[in-house]
Amino acid sequence: MTTIQKATDTTELEMLVAFSDLIQFARYARGRSNREIFELMADYCEMVGDITSEGGGEVIKFMGDAALMAFPEEGVDSGLAA
Repeated sequence: MTTIQKATDTTELEMLVAFSDLIQFARYARGRSNREIFELMADYCEMVGDITSEGGGEVIKFMGDAALMAFPEEGVDSGLAA
């Protein structure tokens, strides 16, 4: 099995690529303190990381209130459940 981390050379892999974001985050953030937003984002990043990891995938990156994740081909069902 080729994992995402081991794919250091140019490699073609079959995998599930997933994207998530927080609905109406900008509306929520208006009027909140920087501390409240920071704590929400820290919790969100931790939750996404935990769920993705438990599903056999990896978080590729966070982009504001969005996350990009990838799951190996053999973990597609786990990825969908995550």
